[in-house]
Amino acid sequence: SPEDAKVRALWLFLHALGIVKDPSEQALAAYVKRIAKVDDLRWARGTRPDLNTPRYRTELLIETLKKWGMRYLPAIVADLLSEAVEAARAGQLSKDQADLALKAQSTLRDGQGFDKHWDAWEYLMKALGRPLPGQRPDAPADAEAPVEE
Repeated sequence: SPEDAKVRALWLFLHALGIVKDPSEQALAAYVKRIAKVDDLRWARGTRPDLNTPRYRTELLIETLKKWGMRYLPAIVADLLSEAVEAARAGQLSKDQADLALKAQSTLRDGQGFDKHWDAWEYLMKALGRPLPGQRPDAPADAEAPVEE
């Protein structure tokens, strides 16, 4: 399902950031079991009766992963932005790369949530010529799919 794909994409993104140490399906399954109280992500489509709110398990998984990421993502993005600014000042970025760094800044001015930070991270990684670990399901429309090597 699209929700399952988003959970996996978030899991792998947190691994790319160095937050999740083990990106395996087994590690994700352990996380799913701890948070959603089911043994497999495919079974996480219902609600958790032990919660005071009828939130769907996949929604709960997505939101907890985003909150976990936001404990680290703003600092990571700030560091990448500083690096991009220094590279631009040193003349090390092409016009396209500099434009991507500016787009990251603009994205952060538009909002401070998880999705804005993820977009900014992708723009900055591309601006700095670093590979993206895979294309996420809801990537910005102008982000190109990474080239697999």
